[in-house]
Amino acid sequence: MGQEIVYCFKCQRRIVSADYAKGLAYQLENNSCCSSCAVEVLETLPARSKELLLAKMFKATQQKQSQTSGTLKALSSPPTSGSTRKVPILPAPPPPAPKSSAPLMAGLAAAAAVLILLVVTFSGSPPPPPPVVAEKRPPAPVGRPGPSPEEQRRNAAAKDAVQKARDFASAHPKELHGQVRQWRAALLEAERTGYEVEAKRELEKAEARVRDDLAELELKVRDLTGRKDFKAALDLVAQAKSQTPAAAADALERGIQEGAARAFAEAKEKALADRARGAKEAVESAKVEVARWGLPDYVEELKVALQGAWIPIFDGKTTAFLSGGSVPYWAVEDGALIHARGQNDRQAGQSREEFGDGEFRFRVSIRGAMSNWSINVRQQDGCCRLAYFKEAIGAMPEGEHEVIFTCRGSQVTATLDGRPQKVEVQHQVFPRGRLQWNSRDGEFRLLSVEYRPLP
Repeated sequence: MGQEIVYCFKCQRRIVSADYAKGLAYQLENNSCCSSCAVEVLETLPARSKELLLAKMFKATQQKQSQTSGTLKALSSPPTSGSTRKVPILPAPPPPAPKSSAPLMAGLAAAAAVLILLVVTFSGSPPPPPPVVAEKRPPAPVGRPGPSPEEQRRNAAAKDAVQKARDFASAHPKELHGQVRQWRAALLEAERTGYEVEAKRELEKAEARVRDDLAELELKVRDLTGRKDFKAALDLVAQAKSQTPAAAADALERGIQEGAARAFAEAKEKALADRARGAKEAVESAKVEVARWGLPDYVEELKVALQGAWIPIFDGKTTAFLSGGSVPYWAVEDGALIHARGQNDRQAGQSREEFGDGEFRFRVSIRGAMSNWSINVRQQDGCCRLAYFKEAIGAMPEGEHEVIFTCRGSQVTATLDGRPQKVEVQHQVFPRGRLQWNSRDGEFRLLSVEYRPLP
């Protein structure tokens, strides 16, 4: 049978199947290679393939060594007696055809490799172990580049904001609303940084505490308003404002004020009905109840409501309210009562009707040089009066003034322009009497006289 023919993958030299057994060629994975090229490609092979090729070359060298040793032994053995061994004379081989230097170099390299193997074999030393090939490690992964300047700035800002919120919470443990503001600011700074989780967690904790405190505050306010202790409820909200969201605190205050307004409307309506039917004790109870709320504005409003409207005694048009003895001395001019012109005798003006308890309001105007002026109530053989003389009048500004007398039984008090005045009692306080006024000189004008019953 014919032999399979292939070619060296490197030099394209012809290789037959017998060359593999003779060590003249080697199978390298899927390629064939002559012994000359095997030396050249040896270092280019992977570690495992390199070991296999060395093993094949070593085996081939041993086979050649064995064949060479047998030939040398046969040649060196002495001839047996009685026989003559003829050594054949071999003709000299013809000179090889000239070739290129490349195959020559390849042959020399292969011969050198074979020679080395032969020396090792004859020396009795085992063949050298296959060279250790350092394991190729994958390249170390390239590390992530450091943070950019902008990332560094944002991290520093987030760190500062979180630390600021921590410090505030430590220094002000009860100011929960302030803590919420600080942690919200910190969360904005910490977004997409390593501090975001902490800022979000602390903000949620602070907001939860605010909600709990607000719920407790609402319960207390509801209890106080239910007992109509409105001032205490307002004070409680005012004290909690630093720990309560502004919108929630404002809503609580509005609720308290609306509750007080509803309660006052009911109390005033009932008090007016009690006054109309003469139930004085019920009216006084209403005053005490409203005063208990601690809201002065409602106390004053109830007082005015119970007093009723002022009832004119002098309407600015006629002298009909005057006593008969004083009519000739007084006249109406431009809506005011003045001394009648042409009268040299400045007699006092006096009402023809007597009055008991109640409030009496006089509006007067004083101008020019004046030595005295006065207003009296409960006028009989004596009176209760306010009298001003030159020195006191000089300290008063010219123009309009308001005098109010409050007559309640034996108690008579008075004010001038809202300031309390000392009432002079002549002889005694009568239960009833007329109203009287006068001035000795200057321009004295009586603008109005009004009355309203006491609540």
